[in-house]
Amino acid sequence: MKLSDLDNKFTDKAYRILSNIIKIQKDLDFTRIDDLRKKSKNILQSNGIFEDKRNCIIYQMVEDELHKLEDSISMYNQDNLEDMTHIKVDNGIENISYKIECLEQDDKFTYLDDEYIPSRKVNENRIKNIILNYLGNYKANIVNNLVRNGYSQNTIDSIEEQIEKNMYKDYANILAEKITQDGIKNLNLLDESLKDLTNNTLEELEERYNCQKNGIVYDEFKEKRAALKEKAKKINYLMSQIDMIDKKISKITPGKVIINNN
Repeated sequence: MKLSDLDNKFTDKAYRILSNIIKIQKDLDFTRIDDLRKKSKNILQSNGIFEDKRNCIIYQMVEDELHKLEDSISMYNQDNLEDMTHIKVDNGIENISYKIECLEQDDKFTYLDDEYIPSRKVNENRIKNIILNYLGNYKANIVNNLVRNGYSQNTIDSIEEQIEKNMYKDYANILAEKITQDGIKNLNLLDESLKDLTNNTLEELEERYNCQKNGIVYDEFKEKRAALKEKAKKINYLMSQIDMIDKKISKITPGKVIINNN
């Protein structure tokens, strides 16, 4: 493998990491939206509107709006993750090129970093707006469907009141904060994972360069080094077991008794 080919290897691994973290993010998004799903349906059921033939359109409308909300949030979080990956991949490739240059010219290498963590405030406001947009559609569509289905004004007023009381204000703020925390946590995970990947790639690059310089096949060198690491690991494990046994013996062995015959 040419040293310059490490760019492609690095990029492929980076986007595999991104794909895995997007999946983690989507699972978290689903969990948060499921909490909202339960609250949305509980308000209907507490007012005697159950998921039956008469109300199937209302419940389907709730699901449709929830899917739109989940897609909007997931897409927003995915865009942030992809933006970070693009920046980190460009940064990693720049470091790889710079490392090759330093090795070839026997210069000191200094890691070039480019931090990218979107503003928490911007994220939270954006997520909150997405949630409020859902709640507005949820309330309006439910009212329209209840009117069409012939429900009394008292029932409709009660549901509107409960939506305002239990789903706006504090609830919307708390949900937006939780979703934002999920997103920031995964951005940090992505950031650390891509930094580790960059450092590992730079380490491999230097090893490959030194192997080529000294006429050594890198893959054989890597295989031997891995075998030595495994051997050292086993030796360290055996030494720890011996040390543990020694400590146990010292606890149960009585002290020596010195007899003075004089």
